[in-house]
Amino acid sequence: MNHRLYTVTLADLGTYEVTVAAADPKEAAAIAKGVLFEEATQLTPGISIVKREAEARAEPAAEQPIRQFDVMGSYTVEFVIRVPAFNAEDAERHARRLYEAEPFPWEHTVGDDRVRWHSAREVQS
Repeated sequence: MNHRLYTVTLADLGTYEVTVAAADPKEAAAIAKGVLFEEATQLTPGISIVKREAEARAEPAAEQPIRQFDVMGSYTVEFVIRVPAFNAEDAERHARRLYEAEPFPWEHTVGDDRVRWHSAREVQS
């Protein structure tokens, strides 16, 4: 038997449900689509998404005791400030001074940025 290669187009007909925190139904739908398209998609090597669409309808979550939590995290941005200098020590000093005058890393060349979550603590009323 001679085997051939076939490209098969698959359509996902599943219905998914996720509970998200959001300010309004429109934001909730956008967040849910992001979860479906980004976080819940574990593709094996050799398969790719050609087209992806989703219909999203947001409703208030089922009545249950909902509590508020403060979730602690830190946001780190690596950036570069290009400065003229005679040596590395002077360059670092100039960069520190520039940053103190304009402490906005997004106005410089931004490198890697990361969010690291630390802990969640229930808010006491």
